[in-house]
Amino acid sequence: MRKDKKHHEHSPKDTVDHLLLVFVILTFISGIVLDHAAESCMPSNYSFWLCTHIAIASVFTLLSLIHFKHHWGWFRTLPHKLKARKKDSLFLLLALIILLISGVCVTICKTHLSGFTHAITGFLCLIISIYHFYVRHVKGKRNRSLH
Repeated sequence: MRKDKKHHEHSPKDTVDHLLLVFVILTFISGIVLDHAAESCMPSNYSFWLCTHIAIASVFTLLSLIHFKHHWGWFRTLPHKLKARKKDSLFLLLALIILLISGVCVTICKTHLSGFTHAITGFLCLIISIYHFYVRHVKGKRNRSLH
């Protein structure tokens, strides 16, 4: 039985999607370490992890923008998506917007509420991102190979 080569080749879109998964996890981990450094009152560690978290989150944001460009057709049909049964992409988009805004608020306001919102939204983004990746790349590939 001969396997189709298309199943083993990765497109640039797949590469971006895989990198997004890596960077959402790295951003989450660096955020947890940053929070721990803030609570331990170690200014040198805090500064390092703040810069690390911002750098990783910036790469994640850049990859997200590239991902959005790849899927611009989805955005054009967004009003129709609101009626769709599966809404994981919509929830992820909303969570990413809240995460970005709360991250800016943490940097500017430095309140407990903005930090808490950013942390909770970051956790939700991680969970929804993993689910979104699974549905699109793991489960979706199995379904396509059956046809």
